[in-house]
Amino acid sequence: MSEMMDEMVNRLEPDRPANEVPNLFHLNRVDEPDKQVRELVGQFFLDDGLDRVCVVVEGEVRGTLTRRTALDMGKSYSGRIGGGEHAMLSGTGKGYFLRLECPRDDCEETVRVTVFDENDPPRCRRHPEEAMVPAGT
Repeated sequence: MSEMMDEMVNRLEPDRPANEVPNLFHLNRVDEPDKQVRELVGQFFLDDGLDRVCVVVEGEVRGTLTRRTALDMGKSYSGRIGGGEHAMLSGTGKGYFLRLECPRDDCEETVRVTVFDENDPPRCRRHPEEAMVPAGT
């Protein structure tokens, strides 16, 4: 892992079951892990309604990242993610998460990911036999 990802994982709350947290974020160690962490933390600056997320690293649920912890981490990254004003520097590109959903009509399960491999998509927590698909498809 990267130093930044290690710091985030060490600050996660392990006591909250993943099925109780509505937002699930999949991260990996291969595709610029520091950038993924900065983007995840930045989501809390961009979305006032985001309270907590369940963090999954390499397919393993690692714990819950709370808004308070993310904002605290964001302050320490201020030189890297935009000084905390709006979590981005003017003129820089924005990192986004792709929202995935269960393809079943009777399921409202969603996840957000920074990287999506259609050959190995995340599975629905409520319907493990179902592969998550990009929202709206």
